Amino acid sequence: VKYSEAVKEALCFGWIDSKIKSLDEERYMQIFTPRKPKSVWSKLNKQYLEELIKNDLMTEIGLAKIKAAKQDGSWNQLDAIEALIVPEDLKQALELNKTAKNYFEAFSNSSKKNILFWIESAKRPETRLKRIEQTINSAVQNKNPLVRAI
Repeated sequence: VKYSEAVKEALCFGWIDSKIKSLDEERYMQIFTPRKPKSVWSKLNKQYLEELIKNDLMTEIGLAKIKAAKQDGSWNQLDAIEALIVPEDLKQALELNKTAKNYFEAFSNSSKKNILFWIESAKRPETRLKRIEQTINSAVQNKNPLVRAI
């Protein structure tokens, strides 16, 4: 079974895939679980869902998960991140430090998305501020705050 086919099948039933875990050089493990309330929806999964809905492949439970996500806001939670829209508080912090801004802008799109998600997923304002500060402090050194030194 192709990975994309497995993901599409899971989406039909309101399930989600986890990160792939390597078992050895030839095998890996992929876990699928029921989607939790307020879990975020990726652009790719939403594209798959358009196709699945158009082809009338969704189950009632899968459609209910979409409806709930649209009602609680989790459906659109990643849109700004995937469009690489920098939130205002981070933008202001970057404007105060041109070196950090230049390095941040040079990061790969995937790195920027991970950083933006990390900042946006903070539960408390203090945590969000701390993550913005860590981003600036790391970017000044041309380092991604999410990459740990070995």
